[in-house]
Amino acid sequence: MRLRLYLMLEDLAYRFQISKSCVSTIFQTWIDVMFIRLKHLVTWPSKKAVRTHMPQIFTDLYPKCRCIIDCSEIFMERPVSFQARAQTYSHYKKHNTVKVLIAITPFGTISFISRCWGGRVSDKYLTQRSGFLPLLEPGDTVMADR
Repeated sequence: MRLRLYLMLEDLAYRFQISKSCVSTIFQTWIDVMFIRLKHLVTWPSKKAVRTHMPQIFTDLYPKCRCIIDCSEIFMERPVSFQARAQTYSHYKKHNTVKVLIAITPFGTISFISRCWGGRVSDKYLTQRSGFLPLLEPGDTVMADR
């Protein structure tokens, strides 16, 4: 409910007549459970699998494309800690955010998700330290926006 409707902890606490800390604990527990249950769905495919399932337009225009990457920012509540506020404040979004690097294959499946970083981190820094680059093989090309 919180993820789908982007509800604040206070709102959920009021709706369910429980404390904000209880809502936070329940939410974090479910995030951990979803991670454990769903992480096997995100796998790095072989170069052969990517080429076999590549759409014709990619085969014609970008035959060596292994994946498309983007750093995505997700809004978060303003942290209480000043240090956390500084690390998560995104000047681009003018809000506190977490940032993740996501890669998809040319045929649209998610092939990589980095751990979350504070929204202040640059896309270049995140990409270099996310564990994504060692997955690439010689000759691979990656599409990315600026």
